[in-house]
Amino acid sequence: MPPSPPSTPPPPPLLSLLRGLGLVVRPQGMTVGDSARPAIAQLAIDAMTELINMAQLEEPLWLRSPDGTNDILNEEEYAQHLSRGVGPRIDRLKTEATRVTAVVALDCRQLIDIFMNANSYESFFSSIVSTASTVEAFPAEVQGSDDKTLQLMKEEFRFPSPLVLKRECVFLRYCKQHGEGPWAVVDVSFDGHGYSEKINTDGRDYTKTTCRRRPSGCIIKTMQDGSSKVVWVEHVEVDDGGVHEMYKPFVNSGLAFGASQWITTIDRHVMAINNSIFEYNDAEDGDTVLLGVAKKAIGEGGGVAGMDRIGAAGEDRGEG
Repeated sequence: MPPSPPSTPPPPPLLSLLRGLGLVVRPQGMTVGDSARPAIAQLAIDAMTELINMAQLEEPLWLRSPDGTNDILNEEEYAQHLSRGVGPRIDRLKTEATRVTAVVALDCRQLIDIFMNANSYESFFSSIVSTASTVEAFPAEVQGSDDKTLQLMKEEFRFPSPLVLKRECVFLRYCKQHGEGPWAVVDVSFDGHGYSEKINTDGRDYTKTTCRRRPSGCIIKTMQDGSSKVVWVEHVEVDDGGVHEMYKPFVNSGLAFGASQWITTIDRHVMAINNSIFEYNDAEDGDTVLLGVAKKAIGEGGGVAGMDRIGAAGEDRGEG
């Protein structure tokens, strides 16, 4: 009787973690060291859980800003109930945390495509994002789907004044659809967590970060008319020494980098796209036209736009 073939050995713990996330790992060309990858998987899970909680909870975690444009984080409540998943704050950095709920005239698929393509993301949000690149990607098991896709990204965030220095972050971006319901895209810095020495990007020491993204991102729910209800959370720790005193009240209010500014940027682009809809429909490469129109909108509008449509879904902010 021929000997039975040897049994397949169980997958190593790291692969089990990544498979639990629905991810596969490319064996060549990896930028992240082997010892850091279990931390990547766990950090993505923790960040997604925190983002969902931050999007759903109301007072006392969130308080309405005096001008009504943002919800402002109650830091004492956050520290008591939600901060443990991604570690303690960095004392030398200042916290900026805002949330906005709005309805935007883009469908969920369009928004996810923008978030998960660094070039599209940089072009669409070019008033806030000066550069964006994917350092390493962990593709989803189902090719052509963004569900359970994880990327290590590097970005620079800007404000249109030399008196406010750019903010550079290295972070994970994790995209997941929750059942048949809403999608969620979460960013969380991979520096400041004790793992940065295992990341080989450009030789810089990202353990001495000046900008750290705690779980930030958005929950996107498709509406019956094809639009999307978006709950956007921006939560960063930043060295504000690069902000001139004249601009600090403006930056601290969230009107420079806060959640309301990201939603305003989407609205401004949608308006420009609607004004150019015939050009978009007639073009052979519609995506290229869409990004071109987005850049044109930035060039014509520039700076910080108004907040006319933010809060359109304010009455049901707690809806998941």
